[in-house]
Amino acid sequence: MFGVMNDIAIAPEALSSPPLLAADGSLRRVGVEVEFLGPSARIAAEALAHDLGGACETVDPHAFKVTGTHLGDLLIETDLRHVHPDRHPELGLRLDRRVAAWLGTLASPFVPRELITAPIPTTRLPEMDTVVESLRAAGAYGRAAVLWDSLGLHFNIDPPRLDAATVTAFLKAMLLVSDQLRHEIACGSVRRTFVLPPDYPQAYKRRVLNPD
Repeated sequence: MFGVMNDIAIAPEALSSPPLLAADGSLRRVGVEVEFLGPSARIAAEALAHDLGGACETVDPHAFKVTGTHLGDLLIETDLRHVHPDRHPELGLRLDRRVAAWLGTLASPFVPRELITAPIPTTRLPEMDTVVESLRAAGAYGRAAVLWDSLGLHFNIDPPRLDAATVTAFLKAMLLVSDQLRHEIACGSVRRTFVLPPDYPQAYKRRVLNPD
């Protein structure tokens, strides 16, 4: 699909499957984040606890942890840092707990909730389908845009190694697809409700992608 970045060819072996094992021989892990609208964080967490056989614990009025599921601990929270002041001391404007709880309730029709999993082995990703089904049964919905942002599905991938060659390979992979991805977003084939960050200079791309 992405055969060329301008005049920089992609070798066929670059499209092979990534290694499933980390440097220590363990299965690579991935954390999953799913944003949705509909039920409150509490209702979504209680539904997951019921369907997955876990226990629901209150973190704050708009964040709840589900413990003891077959996928480990899950966190469901309103995706707005200001409504979780105890967990985000780095914020310049830190709200009183009562004000933060009020803000979370006021913003709930517009700000998505987010499900965050603990890192799980990549081979267990299909089990996330049961989690998504549980959320849907509880009334969760949403596609594409919500106000100024987009509903996201994020995979926080455990790299196989952290040596310079591996980190550089990840950067090269991103640079190889970035032009095509930006083109698709600009043409509207990928829905965009956000502002793209500045692109890397072409000279920098060529330096990183230089075989030498």
